[in-house]
Amino acid sequence: MPFIELSIGSIWNWFLFYWNDLTYVPEEHYCYVSFKRIRGILWIPLYAALIPTTVLFMIYFRITRFLRNQSTKTSLPVRHRQQRDLSIIKHILLILNLLSISVIPGLCLIIYRIITGNVHPLSIRIIYLSMGISYLSLNISMLFCIPQLKDIILQI
Repeated sequence: MPFIELSIGSIWNWFLFYWNDLTYVPEEHYCYVSFKRIRGILWIPLYAALIPTTVLFMIYFRITRFLRNQSTKTSLPVRHRQQRDLSIIKHILLILNLLSISVIPGLCLIIYRIITGNVHPLSIRIIYLSMGISYLSLNISMLFCIPQLKDIILQI
C-alpha cells in the first residue's frame, strides 16, 4: 500500500513540475507553488483534500445507508453491533469534517487572490497554521473518538 500511495502522489506532483508551477519563495526559503499560478494553487487542494475527502464521504455514506436499512427484526447482539458500527462511522465523519475545515483558509486566500489580483504576504504561513491547527484538533478528536484511548487519557 505505501508503494501505491507513493506512486500516486508522485504522479499527482508531476503535473506541478510539468506545468512549471513550483517556484522558489525567497521570503520563506523553500520551493512552493506560486500564488501567481492559479492552476497550480488550485491543483493542491484538489488532490490533497477534495478528492480523498469526497471518496471517503461517499463510502461512509453508503455504509451508513446500508446499516440504517437493515431489518429491525434482528437479534439483540446484531443490533448492538450495528449501533457500534454506526457510532464509529459518526466519529469517522467528524474526523473527515476536521480535515475538510483545514482547506478553508487556503481557499479563501485563493479566492482573495483571484478577485483582487493581490497575494496576501502571509498566505503561505496562514495556510500552514490552519492546517497545523486542524491536524492538532484531529489528533485530539481521535483521542476521544477511540474508547480505549479515551479511557487511558481519562485515567492519566
